[in-house]
Amino acid sequence: MVNQLPQVYIGWIVAPLAMASSLLTPLPALAIQPPMVNSNDVLAQNASLAEADQLYQEGSRILREGTDDQLPQAVEQLERARQLYRTAQFQDEEGRTLTLLASAVGRLGDPAQAVDYLQAALLLFRSVQQQAAEADALQMMGLFYQRLGDSQEAMRRLNQSIPLFQSLGDQAGQAVSMEYIGSIHQLSGDNSLALDYYQQAIPRYRAGNSEAGAALLLGRIGSIHETWSEYPEALNYYRQALDIQRSLGNRDREARLLSNIGVVYALMGDDAQALPYYQESLPIRREVGDLEGEALTVYNIGAAYYNLGNDQQALTYFTQALPLLQSIGDQGRAGAVSEVIQLLGGNP
Repeated sequence: MVNQLPQVYIGWIVAPLAMASSLLTPLPALAIQPPMVNSNDVLAQNASLAEADQLYQEGSRILREGTDDQLPQAVEQLERARQLYRTAQFQDEEGRTLTLLASAVGRLGDPAQAVDYLQAALLLFRSVQQQAAEADALQMMGLFYQRLGDSQEAMRRLNQSIPLFQSLGDQAGQAVSMEYIGSIHQLSGDNSLALDYYQQAIPRYRAGNSEAGAALLLGRIGSIHETWSEYPEALNYYRQALDIQRSLGNRDREARLLSNIGVVYALMGDDAQALPYYQESLPIRREVGDLEGEALTVYNIGAAYYNLGNDQQALTYFTQALPLLQSIGDQGRAGAVSEVIQLLGGNP
């Protein structure tokens, strides 16, 4: 019979890079200044641009509010808008349409096509000196190059975006690019560089009034210190993140942080201190419908009771954990739990 059961790190997972929200902002009303030509030509151009703007707005709406099966419709409408803007030589509007097309095809699972759209948009934004749109496009390119597995090109594009955001006074934009670079380093196992970028990003998130961004990175810094077995530091950062997530009402992230704090105490050999954090996390997991988090938290409670010598409570929680683990496809851990249930005299 095993002496100790390990706790499961439920994870301050490095999330997939998020889409820059500014790129889903609808175009402002077009200020059309037609040349002094035949009035019929002017009317035709105005009608064409009005159609382009309508197509753009509808494609943008689908991206914000629609379902994935509506994305091909958005692509079709945005492609039509792009052609109309190109014909009218409205380069800024064409560029913004290209960024939405990149977002759409990226969601459809084609990051290579997304990069192609963004390359074209970048040239247009530079030609009309639209630095904000250029910075956003570079940031998006970093996202899609990372999805293509090209981390070096992803970081190159993200690094190009940072001085542009800085020149615009966009603290949040700088923070997002720094977060993305840090995420790439953390995913590749270079926690020291990840830590450096996260620490640079946090004050910028706060300057940009994004406490949610700061909280996310505080949690990631906690996970780095946990990886380094620097448990007091990990607890410090997790608690800072927990306070913010609670104040923001982010229940899912609150549950994750509670579980992570419990795991750190368990790693320190203090299962009694870990237990109340798991128990506080569990009802939130159920509240938000996080089945995987619920399964692993129930398992962790069982493991804590087992390590504390309370076999009856351990059996109760392991019996609850078994079907949950099976339902999420964690057959390895389910098999181990089944064996422990038998050792404790239960029926798996």
